[in-house]
Amino acid sequence: MARFVRLARRLAATLALHVVDLPLPMPPLSPAMIWHERFQDDPVHAWLRGQIVESAQAAAGA
Repeated sequence: MARFVRLARRLAATLALHVVDLPLPMPPLSPAMIWHERFQDDPVHAWLRGQIVESAQAAAGA
């Protein structure tokens, strides 16, 4: 969860947003991507998925 908080704070500073604590407990979140099976072996789609993963990791400070 700390990864999402870091990302939210980074975006808040850039986009003039406010980050607030949730009023109730949240279970851990696991980010995921889904796509149609016909794109599973598509090299362009695989490249795009890789770019999304790299961007998300960089934004989260991973």
